[in-house]
Amino acid sequence: MSISTTLIAGHKIIIAPENTHDVSKVIGRASLDVGALCGAGGSYVNKFAKYKPVIRDGVLDTTSQLNSDKTWKSSATWWRADDGKCGMTVTKRTTGTALVSNWNSEWAYSPPTGGTHAPYRLTDFNYYDHNAAHLVSVFTTDTYYVNQADGLLIQFQFFSGNPYQLLLTDFINQNDGNGGLFPYTADQHIYCGALVAYGQSTYSTCTKAWATSPDWVGKTSATGGAWQRTVTIPKAQMPQSNTPYVTVYPFISANTYNSSTSSTTDAAWEGGVIALPVQPIQLIAVQSSISGVISSATCTYSMNALSLTFTYTITAYGNFQADYVDPKVYVLDADRDTSGQYSDYSKIQAYH
Repeated sequence: MSISTTLIAGHKIIIAPENTHDVSKVIGRASLDVGALCGAGGSYVNKFAKYKPVIRDGVLDTTSQLNSDKTWKSSATWWRADDGKCGMTVTKRTTGTALVSNWNSEWAYSPPTGGTHAPYRLTDFNYYDHNAAHLVSVFTTDTYYVNQADGLLIQFQFFSGNPYQLLLTDFINQNDGNGGLFPYTADQHIYCGALVAYGQSTYSTCTKAWATSPDWVGKTSATGGAWQRTVTIPKAQMPQSNTPYVTVYPFISANTYNSSTSSTTDAAWEGGVIALPVQPIQLIAVQSSISGVISSATCTYSMNALSLTFTYTITAYGNFQADYVDPKVYVLDADRDTSGQYSDYSKIQAYH
């Protein structure tokens, strides 16, 4: 039977992979060798595809794990690989220094290498999704205003709904207590977290703060649903003055962590945390500010009285806690003396 591909919701899916020509075409590697195709690295294979070549001992019994339509049964767990990490190289870090230093080396694809314990199996490409989405996207503000009411909010959006791509919850290995990203227990959950470093250009000398989400990933009753999470770094732990060096390192954890105060001491996590496969987020911390620009001014003299009318635009940056912003315009005489001079006082309500 020849391999073929199909489009499911715009994704190119390989079905029934028994032809090296078509596997070569889909992943873009100019080779018809099974070892070269199954051993292709992350530059060819989408590591976030659920079904792809992984390191697993022995020959795969496809007869007992495939449905009649060639889709994989729910009981088929070969794609987790022997270590439960779904073909990835991922390491827990117990300190902020280790997390930051190894950030770009995590979540690398580890294809099979051949031999008895890591054989090449073309069938691993069955229902491989070449367009599988990234596990997660992380968002926050580009600028943090140090005198705003709230702390720093970091938003996590996990992808879901595509059965052919990996979800974060797939990395909890429920069949092997030593597998997966974290050792499995009956009530195992994964939480989002963020390490924030600021004040200096190097991690070792900067101030650190960190926190995790109150709800685990996949909890349907949580605010935002199962796949959205928010981590809040309290205002008291964020910079209180301008600083050009603020870096957010998003991570995941099997435990919840909250730092009570900001400190230059290195972050430490007893159970370990894992960097998420995203780039650290860079932002700056600045003071909120307000400025006004006079666009027009008229002066009239009538009945021995001088009347001044100003039109101006107010621009605010940041989050203002006050209920009012009170712009004032001062009139200067020739020697720039404001004493005894008229001051125009306007109140703009509900301006934040």
